[in-house]
Amino acid sequence: MKLNIKDLALKSIVGIAFILALIGGYKISNYKEKAHAIMEQQNITDRTSDEAVKIINESSQSAASYFVNLGIVLLVIGLFLVLASTVYNMLMNPKGLKKTLLGLAIFVVLLVVAYFLADSAEMFGAANQPLLSREDYSQEQITSLTKWSGAGLNLTYILLSISGLLFVVDLFKSLIKS
Repeated sequence: MKLNIKDLALKSIVGIAFILALIGGYKISNYKEKAHAIMEQQNITDRTSDEAVKIINESSQSAASYFVNLGIVLLVIGLFLVLASTVYNMLMNPKGLKKTLLGLAIFVVLLVVAYFLADSAEMFGAANQPLLSREDYSQEQITSLTKWSGAGLNLTYILLSISGLLFVVDLFKSLIKS
């Protein structure tokens, strides 16, 4: 029986996702139980009181941080599998390597353009408060995060514009042929 790398990767992803979902469900129920136990210790019966809301918020922040970390882990696993699959396919089809490297070079050039077009000014929310706290981040970190966020948005706009333009060109080509 020949080992099919794609089937193995898919089954691994499904298995890992199932295990992580079970752990996540356990974590959420555990945080709820901790919040209720703390409220019982402090004799808080009204769950709408300020103290109860504070305890529940702290518990939910812990649960949210778990899911943020889970998202990061899944992103890293996904990126690893994508890169491994790409390298495997390039080794199996060396002729496609030239096109792949050309596409990667174009993407890097677009990323550099998007980075230089990005603004590094501090971002403010709807209440005119900074989105990144100076207590949590240094000015250098805020500038870097803002610059890379802007670069990501600019790259998205550039790629969306290119795909829209190519769609219109293809549409006109098909109208001219018929």
